[in-house]
Amino acid sequence: MRHTRSAVRRAPASTERRLQARIGLLFWGAKTKLTIFRSEKSTVDCWVRYATHLSGSIWFHSVPYDYIGEKFDPSRCYMWSGYDVLGKQTSSHGCIRMALRDANFLYSNSYRGMPCYVISSYSAVYPGQTALAPAPLPGALQGPRNWDPTDPSYPGYSTPKPVVIVTKPTTTAPTEEVTEETTVTVPTEPVETTPETEPIPTVTTEPATVNVTEQTTETTVETDSGD
Repeated sequence: MRHTRSAVRRAPASTERRLQARIGLLFWGAKTKLTIFRSEKSTVDCWVRYATHLSGSIWFHSVPYDYIGEKFDPSRCYMWSGYDVLGKQTSSHGCIRMALRDANFLYSNSYRGMPCYVISSYSAVYPGQTALAPAPLPGALQGPRNWDPTDPSYPGYSTPKPVVIVTKPTTTAPTEEVTEETTVTVPTEPVETTPETEPIPTVTTEPATVNVTEQTTETTVETDSGD
């Protein structure tokens, strides 16, 4: 995800194998934190979380959860061919699956009409620029169904460490120190001044002053890996 030409986040995702590169898509604006997904390509329904509508039948959303009745169970997230393959292989029926934390981030930071670019290669679209490394994901939990490890409600959830952005150090020119010299005049013999004699002027030297002036964030989805 990019903002004003600066990349701010890159997340592992899984798409459908046939998702083609499309330039200039816009988010349609529909969003939902929890919904039931039904697809002609799947024989079962499923829950998804933090779904953000991109275009047509394409949504960004979390890895699916088992739909068992009307009660949602957050411990029934797909692990096999779901969470465990994010960023590694295709697994969806057309949408773009993400870990819960990343689906939540996109849900919270996108808006209707926001440009979205589905590309086949980052380097081809942004030549000479290095893509951000994807934020590391916690390992998948055991079994075919379990909690999404990035879910803050997960009993074993570990708060991720804050991202430290390292910037190039700036060099500040040293400030020239100005020392004011004090002149002490030792009085000598008093001089008598007569009307015909002008007083001797006192010459004051102003200390030299040196003025030192201190030189004083769009969303990108790669299709090589992606309900």
